[in-house]
Amino acid sequence: MRRASTVLALVAGLSCGDHRAGRGKPPDPPRGTVVGRVVDQAGTGQAGAAVILAFEPASDRVPIAEISTAADGRFAIEAVPDGHYRLTARARGQSDATVKLQVDAGERLVSLLRLGAGQGVRGVVQDRRGRPVPSARVLAWPRDSPSLSPAEAVTDAAGAFSVEGLGRGAHHLLAEAPGLGSLELADLEVPTRGIVLKLDGEGHTISGLVVVAAVAGGTKSGSAAGARVLLGGEGGEGGRPPREVKVAADGSFALHGLGAGRYVARASLGALSSPTRPIVVNAGGSPPPVRLELRPGPSIAGRVVDEAGGALPGADVEIEAVPPDDLPERGRADASGGFSLGPLPPGEYRISARRTGYVLTESPRISLPAVPNTRASSRDGKAGITLTLARAGRLSGLVLDERGRPVAGAAVGVLRTVAEAGGVTLGVLTGTLPTAAAAAALPGRVLAAPGRARKMVTDRAGRFDLVDSVPGTVRLEITHPEALPLQTAALTVEPGRVVDAGVFKLRAGSLVTGRVIDENESPIDQVRVTATAAEAFAAGAGAAATVTAHGDRYGQFGLRLAEGVYRLEISAPGHNIETVSVQVPGGSATPPVAVRLARADATLEGTVRDAADGFVGRAEVLAFVAPPEAAAQPGAPAPPAAAGLTTTASSASALALASTTTDGGGRFRMDRLPRRPLIIQVRHADYPHVRQFAHPGTHAVVRLPIPGGIAGEVREKGTGAFVARYRLTAEGPDGRTAIPARTTGAGFELERLAPGRWTITVLAPGFFRGMTAVDVPPGALRDEPSVRDLRVELEREPR
Repeated sequence: MRRASTVLALVAGLSCGDHRAGRGKPPDPPRGTVVGRVVDQAGTGQAGAAVILAFEPASDRVPIAEISTAADGRFAIEAVPDGHYRLTARARGQSDATVKLQVDAGERLVSLLRLGAGQGVRGVVQDRRGRPVPSARVLAWPRDSPSLSPAEAVTDAAGAFSVEGLGRGAHHLLAEAPGLGSLELADLEVPTRGIVLKLDGEGHTISGLVVVAAVAGGTKSGSAAGARVLLGGEGGEGGRPPREVKVAADGSFALHGLGAGRYVARASLGALSSPTRPIVVNAGGSPPPVRLELRPGPSIAGRVVDEAGGALPGADVEIEAVPPDDLPERGRADASGGFSLGPLPPGEYRISARRTGYVLTESPRISLPAVPNTRASSRDGKAGITLTLARAGRLSGLVLDERGRPVAGAAVGVLRTVAEAGGVTLGVLTGTLPTAAAAAALPGRVLAAPGRARKMVTDRAGRFDLVDSVPGTVRLEITHPEALPLQTAALTVEPGRVVDAGVFKLRAGSLVTGRVIDENESPIDQVRVTATAAEAFAAGAGAAATVTAHGDRYGQFGLRLAEGVYRLEISAPGHNIETVSVQVPGGSATPPVAVRLARADATLEGTVRDAADGFVGRAEVLAFVAPPEAAAQPGAPAPPAAAGLTTTASSASALALASTTTDGGGRFRMDRLPRRPLIIQVRHADYPHVRQFAHPGTHAVVRLPIPGGIAGEVREKGTGAFVARYRLTAEGPDGRTAIPARTTGAGFELERLAPGRWTITVLAPGFFRGMTAVDVPPGALRDEPSVRDLRVELEREPR
């Protein structure tokens, strides 16, 4: 049993309610305050210790607060609703201190949390033949505190691990490696040494050779001793940091102890990088050796700043391929906020940054071109970017049911508002399920979802308090298993301020369930079900009134709808699409819907060319369902909303019926498609994305426009003086954001822009925000500006 020396004192409470009249809502009840200090065994205050206030008894709800102690170990948690809680202090290398407490309205609790000496579990992880398993994940958490995040370790090359900082007593232990299975011990006494954990699977080896490709200028190809090889899991199967190995003197490398599955590998050395190579490991044995060729690769350099333009040192920076390849590059901003990541293969990437107390205002996407394959390039091989982290805002509110009773356990998420035609689809969470080890780490953490800044659940009084909210215009999405999803009106969140969102009432609705099978009575996974109100569909506004759900691996699905008549469209990759009509009664569940999908047998072939009639190889082609109400003329442009698409590549890929890549002659072919109009989307790092309608059985020709570009400068209005320090972003007609490929003083260049109207926004210290709209025509050549001498003028703020 975990022991903690705790002193608890009760101090007279103070009323802190907000009794604003005329709001049409009950006054806020007074909240409690929990303050205290975290010390070690000698009584010394522990700076930076984590203090977690969680619900008691333990549940899957996120903690009400997670903060760090000050330099003297002190902490304060304010505005705590009345209830029962567990207060835990945690510091690396020491065992946790935990106390249960009850917070009443208006009371102030003072607690001293004394950390104990850290204990540990040490051992090795092996496969079924007794061979070591490197990079296996080992988690341990106390049996009596399942809501706490586990302590974690990763095995080394010999399969050894050491999980430290645990308290004495019974613990759960979980070991897992992709493709090798998992092992869980439910009652392990801590401390323990010399434990051997054997997984059911058999480990395999990925080996290969890294060479430097021949380049122009006389450099010969050769080995790449000392290069770094990264190995990750493709398609989200890894879910953990990539494995890394150094290349030997002869250019060879080997990674052992791998389970069956799909992997990706990439090598880098200095300013050289190899393309990302997919590798398949079958259960029958290790794959053949792979060859990774190093070529000059671009890097990404930039700064992390706050909303005022000041440097944010120590921020964590990550760049991830689009779509994700499970080989992200990570780094940390230096004292000036600067960072540099790479080299990377050419392609499209998303860049993000994190720092406690701040939120990222925008996660920009950037296309990295190939660096000229010569010894000396006209470029420096780096793309500059500025990441802005704003001080977080805070949102609070109350959730009630139709009778005015508090709703506990409702999930409240913050959505950034995005202006997209066709409205917003509610209640959709896509992606693969976490592994057992990842799932074990979920208690006590915030659920991350695309487009959401933060997500939590309401307490027993129906209240929520969302910290770390993104400043700007947002909406709240409120969901509950027994209610209809609700999306609020737009709210404005200001940095560092608390916003009272008000009172929200959830409607019960009715649950519509069903099961989807194939012609052999077998369940179909990856099912997508869209429900559109019959009235909205008849009026041609289906996309604006659509609720979407995804089936599980047993073909079962469920979605909650309001009373009325709905049109359900059921689709799955490799199968035809079926449509059924459902009458949803008020206040009761509908009979289960049984749907049989026949195997699709249609084929779509086509060619991708550019505007100069050149073939485009290595372009990604995706096929989507085209709604019947759309004007689906073959070759006609298709808006994103017509297929429920977004500008996020990963979410578009999740909705695709099929996907492929063009060969060197720009040709593509997709089989097992339904015999109905489709939307195809073509993506290539060097061209703007194109979406158009297509019909199976015909030959589709897709032409990618030559991208445009802008060359301009930023000057002060009136004086014409150059403005050298600024942040510039451009938003295009397809919703994508671009940042300058190069800046020289006040000058800038934007490349690879989709033809159409672009809105340029410039922020500079001491100036008002500047915005300029410009129509960008297609370029004559790639990487050549089609708009030159653009001048953006900024008006200086009064002093």
